[in-house]
Amino acid sequence: NTTNPKVGFSWNITKSLMIRASYGTGFKAPQLKDLYAAESDGFPSFIDEVACKAQKDAGLENTPACNPQQWAVKSVGNDNLEQETAETMNFGIVYQPNMRNSFGFDIWRTNLDNIVGINYQQLTQFELENGQAALEDLGIEVIRDSTGLIQLIDAPLLNLASLETSGIDISTRFALSNNFNVSITHSHLFYYRNEGFPGTGFENQLRRNGLPSWRNNLTLNYRKGNFNASLANITIGEHEKAVPEQGDIPAYTESHLNFGYSLSRNTSFTLGVQNVFKTTPPLDDSNQNSQLNTALYNPRGQSVFVGLQQRL
Repeated sequence: NTTNPKVGFSWNITKSLMIRASYGTGFKAPQLKDLYAAESDGFPSFIDEVACKAQKDAGLENTPACNPQQWAVKSVGNDNLEQETAETMNFGIVYQPNMRNSFGFDIWRTNLDNIVGINYQQLTQFELENGQAALEDLGIEVIRDSTGLIQLIDAPLLNLASLETSGIDISTRFALSNNFNVSITHSHLFYYRNEGFPGTGFENQLRRNGLPSWRNNLTLNYRKGNFNASLANITIGEHEKAVPEQGDIPAYTESHLNFGYSLSRNTSFTLGVQNVFKTTPPLDDSNQNSQLNTALYNPRGQSVFVGLQQRL
């Protein structure tokens, strides 16, 4: 049982100008697979902070533990998981002088608690600061060999992570002519504070590996009669490599071209090309186990699609 209220308002100051705001709470019940998943083995890539510090303290010139490596992890479901909870709020303004032109922005903040999951790198940071006994109190065991390297992390799924994020979303559309218009949407994060393991403290991870601070979509649209076309340019901002000392992964833009034609009131045809210019997503040469971040970038290269829609 849970109660999650939400309040909001919008006010049309003039015919063209509106302000809006909202506040609410939310929850997410644990998934059945998280409650009752069978034991499984995995090999995620992360930096072992304990071994990294030991190698640095030993004065070694080569410190491989300070680079992302795959480590053995054993995981299992946990029927004692609790719900994840959220608190969200936003404030925005929309200005629309006419049907073809508009501008708006929303400033928002979201806090998440009790997130199901384990950040293994922060787990090793917790071990470094508090010792293995503190991990065992949480039901987690880290087994290391005689050299101090991880042999196995044995950990059930737990409600361990928290996240605080805030940013601004900007959207605008303006007409270039009777047939052309441009739309731009831009999202920029103010902060991304994550505590992936209790006690490690909140840390702003913005621009860290896999967490760019901004994204931008610029789309040129054309429409005349039954024909329409669009060229969408999607840009993902720069962010650090997995090993920050080796530099940044640059901003990346991918373009998609779409054509559409209405054969009748109920029938339409589409043709499109994804990644029309055959650009290649940036690779992270500091992480040999996972050079392409498929959570951020499209790994398929160029692809073509066609579609026919019939409304009855």
